[in-house]
Amino acid sequence: MKRIRSKHLIPRALLLAAPIAALPTAAWSSDLELKVENVKSPGGDIRIAVYGSPADYRKSAVREIKAAAAGDPVSIRIAGLPAGDYAIALFHDRNGNEKLDSNLMGIPTEPYGFSGTQRNLMGPATWEQAKFSVAPDGAAVTVKLSD
Repeated sequence: MKRIRSKHLIPRALLLAAPIAALPTAAWSSDLELKVENVKSPGGDIRIAVYGSPADYRKSAVREIKAAAAGDPVSIRIAGLPAGDYAIALFHDRNGNEKLDSNLMGIPTEPYGFSGTQRNLMGPATWEQAKFSVAPDGAAVTVKLSD
């Protein structure tokens, strides 16, 4: 039986660990704790779209989630997001038709909301207004539904 000398184990262990340490932070997944406030009526679903870039904002979501509107507030955990910048658009689908209903003028008739603290009174929030960051250890975001 060949004897292994301990002086050779340390460099080999470091060589095996180096590729893991070199992974970018974004490779690790984080959890986002989302709280939706001002849910005025029970029933239906909160439909959530999470966007990962300005180019995809309000076009192609990285995650789409549906949660029961069973109280106020509604808390949702979105697991497995890489660290980075995101924006959220959501609405309370009261009638379950899976779309944001609007009147003839295009004004939403169901409550909606965006991440971020700024409000855009003349249309949906921009990426810059809705953007927030998810750190490697996670994040918490609160969105207040419109009246």
